[in-house]
Amino acid sequence: MLYFKIENGKRVYTLNPENAECAKPAKYSIEDKFSEQRIIMKTRYKIFPFDD
Repeated sequence: MLYFKIENGKRVYTLNPENAECAKPAKYSIEDKFSEQRIIMKTRYKIFPFDD
């Protein structure tokens, strides 16, 4: 989902990619294929699973 800001700072959501920003960061994508491997590596090296 994409959005753009109007004059008063409110977000207007759209599906048109022109002059729009992504509403959600890519890290939290529904199609994240490597989340399981990322958690395994963090537990292996004793890093809290949700630290960046």
